[in-house]
Amino acid sequence: MDIVVGAIVNGLLLVALIGSLAIWARKREKKMTKEAFTVRKPMLPAYIGTFLIVFFGFLLFVLLIGPGEDIDGITLLVLGTFLLVGILMLVDTLYWKVSVDKNRIAYRALFGKSALAEFGDITYAKKRGITISVYSGNGKLFSAAITYTGYKILIGKLEQENIVIEDQGFL
Repeated sequence: MDIVVGAIVNGLLLVALIGSLAIWARKREKKMTKEAFTVRKPMLPAYIGTFLIVFFGFLLFVLLIGPGEDIDGITLLVLGTFLLVGILMLVDTLYWKVSVDKNRIAYRALFGKSALAEFGDITYAKKRGITISVYSGNGKLFSAAITYTGYKILIGKLEQENIVIEDQGFL
C-alpha cells in the first residue's frame, strides 16, 4: 500500500513540475514573434547541474585538503561522477537551442548533430505526448518538449508553413 501511495505522490509531483515548467516557458514566449524566435531547454537542469558542481566540488575539495585522511578510489569515483553529471547538465542546457529567423532554422546540440535548414526542407513532424520531433528528407532534425521555451511558437510556425504534424497520442 505504501508503494502505491508513494507512486501516486511522485506522479503528482512530476505532473506539477512539468506543468510549472510549461507555464514558465509560455511566459517567456510572450516576448517572441513568429518570424524570429528561439527554442531552448528549461533552466531547471542547469540549476541542478550548478548545485551538483558546487556541492560535490566542495566535498572533493574538503576531502583533498583534509588532515591526513586517506581517500579511497570509490569515493573519488562517486564524487567525480556527480561532478561530471553536473557539468554535463549545465553545459547541455546552455548549449542546446533551435533558432528560427524568418524561414531558416539553426539547430545545435552538445552531443548531436548541428543542422541548418529551411522550413521548405521539413517534410513532416511527429507529436507524441509532450514532445514534437521535426524531420527533413535526411532524417530527424531535432525534438522539443512542451516545457521548452518557444515550443508553442514552433508549433504555430509549423502549422503556418503547412507542415504535416502527425499526432501519435500520448505514449
